[in-house]
Amino acid sequence: MINQKEYYIFILIALFPLFLGAQEPGIKQNIRGRVFDQFTQQKLAGASLVVQNDELKLGAVTDENGEFIFEAVPVGRYEIKVQYIGYATLSRKGLLLTSGQELVLELGLSEQA
Repeated sequence: MINQKEYYIFILIALFPLFLGAQEPGIKQNIRGRVFDQFTQQKLAGASLVVQNDELKLGAVTDENGEFIFEAVPVGRYEIKVQYIGYATLSRKGLLLTSGQELVLELGLSEQA
């Protein structure tokens, strides 16, 4: 015969995996920032950005203030590539997006002849 204490311990152990599984899937966060000329600090409107990892690839373009946002991106590690006519392509790998806060990036591009 199982006593009450053993019964509650059994229930907690049986339900524990459900609590763990409910924490991670579906957690999303934003990646935002601005793109600018590294030398003059001038904002670059119309720069193309790609955020990607093995499961996902998203694109965006900077607004008139050189700002961009990727909304509701699943947490994980990402690479971001930035391209703008007349500038060298910038690539940053290993960016970690966590559930705790937005990932805010300041991306300075250098001119290319």
